[in-house]
Amino acid sequence: MLAAAIIVFREVLEAVLIMSIVLGASRGVARRGLWVAAGVVAGVTGAGIIAVSASAVARLFSYVGQPLLNAGILLVAVLTLSWHAIWMAAHGRSPATKVKMLGHKEASVSRRYRMSPKPSSVVTALCLGLVLGGGAARADDLVVYSPYVVQRQSEIEFRGDMLHDRSAAVSGTSSYQVSVAHAFTGWWRPELYLAEYRNTPGAGAQTQGYEFENVFQLTRAGKYWADVGFLASYHHQVAGQPDDIEFGPLLERRDGRVVNVLNLIWEKQIAPASSNYEFRTAYSLRYQWRPALQPGFETYIRPDDHAYQAGPVVYGELLTASGSELEYSTGVVLGINRDAPDAAWLLRVEYEFF
Repeated sequence: MLAAAIIVFREVLEAVLIMSIVLGASRGVARRGLWVAAGVVAGVTGAGIIAVSASAVARLFSYVGQPLLNAGILLVAVLTLSWHAIWMAAHGRSPATKVKMLGHKEASVSRRYRMSPKPSSVVTALCLGLVLGGGAARADDLVVYSPYVVQRQSEIEFRGDMLHDRSAAVSGTSSYQVSVAHAFTGWWRPELYLAEYRNTPGAGAQTQGYEFENVFQLTRAGKYWADVGFLASYHHQVAGQPDDIEFGPLLERRDGRVVNVLNLIWEKQIAPASSNYEFRTAYSLRYQWRPALQPGFETYIRPDDHAYQAGPVVYGELLTASGSELEYSTGVVLGINRDAPDAAWLLRVEYEFF
């Protein structure tokens, strides 16, 4: 009873905060009260419909209706956040330019009259700078990491992708990676990338560098609402490119046959050192219809590259009598905004054995 009361209080508090923010941001907009009230009514109505039909939904699709509904709600949330990030990337330059002009103007006035800038202007510029700021663009791996580690399991993995774009300088660019891994314990799996190549139009295949990657499983599978892992890797690049490290949490939740995986990864340049951190997130959703055929969906959000991609992916697992396993995934993620490649074709093959 207490747990339910806490959940209700938390959700109501979140709703009140969101309504307050919307009302404050829409101040002066005609009939804003009507629109906000309509949103509240629609939310309450939708929640009531879901509550009333909970039992019927749970019995759908061989009693996996509720996990599918949860996955759909999470997918809508991801798409909404992706749209917000894309909108900010597309329309953020105009506010940033206005803030910069405001700063120059106020600095000029301050020098003329020997005044300090207004605190409100400083706070506005700081907030917009935090939202709109970005780092230098870089190429990221199009992969979603799982947090699970199987003790004494060895892996050989191949990953590749090929870009298609309206720009001739980008279209046809491909990347290939080959790695080996071994789980020495039930919570740590180191992986060594023996080769990383990139093939660009007119330049041919070039070695990009080598990477030492580690996945740590932090929680026991199924013990909590989501299974948690952690990624930590060191990337040594060649051809004069700076080395970097990557780290961040790996989350996975299974509801029946529906699997949700979310990665939150930060990158920092270390040689030469940089104080900037770049962030990216990757999300995958798949339905385990058959071991060898699991349709799904992947989303990649890279704000520092101003690149947002999403598209269908098919997964599969082929088991052998000896206990070895061949896993694959292939698909295409499409560019949602202009700065992202029009399409990236993906192929991953992994052989696991003991």
